[in-house]
Amino acid sequence: MLTIYNHIICAAFMAFARIFSVLATLRVLYSGEAYYICLKIFSLGHTRVEIRFYFNFVSCAFLRVVILISSVIFVFAYSYIAPYTKSTLFLSLTMLFVLSMLMVIRVSRIFILILGWDGLGVVSFFLITYYQNQSSLVAGIFTLLINRLGDCFFVLSILTIFGHHSNQEGLLWGSPWDSRFLGLLLVLTFMTKRALFPFSPWLPIAMAAPTPISALVHSSTLVTAGLYLIIRHSHIIYASRGLTQIVLLIRIFTSLYAGINSIFEVDLKKMVALSTLRHLGFIGIAFRAGLVNLAFFHMLAHALFKSLLFMSLGGVIGCMQHSQDLRYLSNGLTITPLSAAIMGVAVVNLLGLP
Repeated sequence: MLTIYNHIICAAFMAFARIFSVLATLRVLYSGEAYYICLKIFSLGHTRVEIRFYFNFVSCAFLRVVILISSVIFVFAYSYIAPYTKSTLFLSLTMLFVLSMLMVIRVSRIFILILGWDGLGVVSFFLITYYQNQSSLVAGIFTLLINRLGDCFFVLSILTIFGHHSNQEGLLWGSPWDSRFLGLLLVLTFMTKRALFPFSPWLPIAMAAPTPISALVHSSTLVTAGLYLIIRHSHIIYASRGLTQIVLLIRIFTSLYAGINSIFEVDLKKMVALSTLRHLGFIGIAFRAGLVNLAFFHMLAHALFKSLLFMSLGGVIGCMQHSQDLRYLSNGLTITPLSAAIMGVAVVNLLGLP
């Protein structure tokens, strides 16, 4: 009974967040302007610490997609997790992840953004190690180390920004290559979450997490958070033509690398994770061509239908005694024709067919 109450509370919170996101989107569309909401935390002397939430069309659209996917995942997790384990811990960790994701989307200052960014990495570790076995622990530690590396680049980016603003004479960070160096640090930071090469191995390994978490964290929202932040800071990245060309080559190689590995992969969830790497590479090509709106639209469509694919795949895996071997998939398709049909719809969309 307690599990039902926990799910009801989470569903009510997500419903309230969805209503707020819809109202914020309508407000932004009606006015055609961006809005800031400032919350003062504390002040000490002349120092004032505050959090600024940024509302524009891009952040509102991405927020609505994240809340929609999270709401469906909470419903899906009730039938997938609750019959086997105590889902209170699972719901708490998932809610913390959603809150960290909302902070990454909304916070405007990069100094406060690192709190949500770091929260994504820490909560992801606990979600990956949810089953508490050796493979989950190894996958969680490897993912955490990659995220720590990205956090180091993030801290260097913050130091670069503060050094540039504090030094007016240009002796330290005011050189002409300052913006290029900052763009390089930001790209390296976002590459860790986007799982671009050479930081890509953590994404298939992180499939040791439960299937609802794989749908929410590692194929729809977490890996797209890095791409969302790249789009949001595109004015810094586009300042260096050489940097965008290097990132384009890395994205193309990541797509090729993931496609070749998916041919020899027999694990269902890892194969879908490798397809995520390929799609993110294609989105990066559109971003390099200057089609930012097209890349953003493709990112939203990918997040929606990749989570749909994972949830339908979770139904098939459940009917196959939780076996993830691709070679036994035909038996699962005959047992669950509805999940197979939904998988077909998701795959057709991800293939880009009319």
